[in-house]
Amino acid sequence: MATKKAVLYARVSSDRQEKEGFSIPAQVKLLREYAKKNNISIVEEFIESETAKKAGRTQFNNMVKYLKKNTTVRNILVEKTDRLYRNLKDYVTLDDISGLAIHFCKEGNVLSAESKSQDKFMHGIRVLMAKNYIDNLSEEIRKGLNEKCAQGFYPSSPPMGYVNKQNEDGRKKLVVDPTVAPFIKQIFVNYLMGKYTYKSLAEHMHACGFRPKKRNCTAKTIENILHNEFYTGIFIYKGVKYYNAKHDAIISPELFIRVQEKMKSKYKIAPKRHNFAYSGLIKCKHCGRPLIAELQHGRHKKGNYIYYRCHGCKSPALRQDEFENAFLKHVLNKLHFSRECINEITGIAKELVTMESEFACVSADELNKKIKLLQRRLSQLYTDKCDGIIDTETYILKRDEWQHELDVALVKYEKIAKAGKEFAGDVETLLNLCKNAPQLYLSQTSEEKRKLINLVTSNPFYNGSTIEFPLVSAFEYAIKLRNLETAGVEPASKMITNANLQV
Repeated sequence: MATKKAVLYARVSSDRQEKEGFSIPAQVKLLREYAKKNNISIVEEFIESETAKKAGRTQFNNMVKYLKKNTTVRNILVEKTDRLYRNLKDYVTLDDISGLAIHFCKEGNVLSAESKSQDKFMHGIRVLMAKNYIDNLSEEIRKGLNEKCAQGFYPSSPPMGYVNKQNEDGRKKLVVDPTVAPFIKQIFVNYLMGKYTYKSLAEHMHACGFRPKKRNCTAKTIENILHNEFYTGIFIYKGVKYYNAKHDAIISPELFIRVQEKMKSKYKIAPKRHNFAYSGLIKCKHCGRPLIAELQHGRHKKGNYIYYRCHGCKSPALRQDEFENAFLKHVLNKLHFSRECINEITGIAKELVTMESEFACVSADELNKKIKLLQRRLSQLYTDKCDGIIDTETYILKRDEWQHELDVALVKYEKIAKAGKEFAGDVETLLNLCKNAPQLYLSQTSEEKRKLINLVTSNPFYNGSTIEFPLVSAFEYAIKLRNLETAGVEPASKMITNANLQV
């Protein structure tokens, strides 16, 4: 009898099964004994640890390529149907190879072109049953994961800042990692309070000793952390938000929302080769386009000069130092009040702060009542769901609605609580500027000067010869007040009331 050539194929579903020695050695032993008994020569072996529920396995594909290339090898030795495939696509792939015979050694049958229609039919049933087993297993897993989510347990690997810890009952629970969580909170706080990009914040956190998973902290790491709502004590799984999470929060929902608002409000500015302080700030009076900064080298070693030019109108360029001197002359030198005037403004400011504080207290009380009401509703809603009073769909719908209202209310409450302090801070900034604006301006860098110009004006205009500085309302009123005071018209306090000074 002529010796047949064959390939051996053995598979387990995971690396874990392979390491624990579940079936690979047993499969190989069985197939080699079968080959020896039936005068079959094994010319190649293909062994892998990968699930067969989807097409595209590495060693399976290598085996198909080998069989197509070596036309003298037309036999496959495999333990049983579900070791070879659990999906119809792989079944069709092998069926398309001409003259192929598949030996299912444990099932005791051989499938080939000469097989009876009944045998082919039964084999097809085995493939469908194997596929159905996987589908059913996946469905049961999904049910288990969904039930786990409903109980508040995150069914996947936790993000940085949390670790799995086993309870006394043997169940794993997420707990805050005390070595990493402080860095996570610091990232949110630093981003909100500072003027960081993802990259600069990553460099700062790296300098502070933050090593996520023993690697360098990157801009992508920072971005992922800042977008992860998991740190507020909730989690999202398969598109559903679960607010009854069992893990503790590292940051407050209010801090997370404020960080998201800040990220949305930021404009992505392309990196610049040179640090031009007033790029995008000055606009052309004729066409409204922002002036473009250019660096020009002075003749006879006189240094470099920065110019701002409109490339649409081709009007004369504006030198940066000329722009700064014009702002000092036409705006800041006019913001100088007498001591008497400043004292009167301070008195009015205190009255306004007091009024603002009273309003804040009333609004905060109303919001506090709403917050407590929503918290009670959410607690009762979860109880009703557990007791079967309401169904899951209704529970999710109302929970998301009320939780959103609660998040918004909490953010408003925090902002109102700080309203008085912010208002007082703005007034203090105005007074300090009115008192020390020229001296403060002359001592600053170009970047700091830009911040001051942004605070006082709203997009300066240049028409090719002169510069206009439209003032924001508070400083416009301040200069009017100063002019009237100089002219001896009405007391400062009366003018502030009439002008309805807005800070």
